[in-house]
Amino acid sequence: MHADKALFNGKIITVDPENSVREADAIKGKRILALGTDMEIKKHVDPNTEVIDLEGKSVTPGLVDRSP
Repeated sequence: MHADKALFNGKIITVDPENSVREADAIKGKRILALGTDMEIKKHVDPNTEVIDLEGKSVTPGLVDRSP
């Protein structure tokens, strides 16, 4: 499956139980499709994917309150 957006060359903070940090991620719609190295995420990129070079910057998860 190809991503709508892919973030590369960064520090993706996952906030998982191991506090792992990944280099890249692929996003499809409003969901994370995959996390991994730049090389692992490249397989989710096609000509329609928006590719963002994070230039080593960090990305942290956000919370969205959808309550009325």
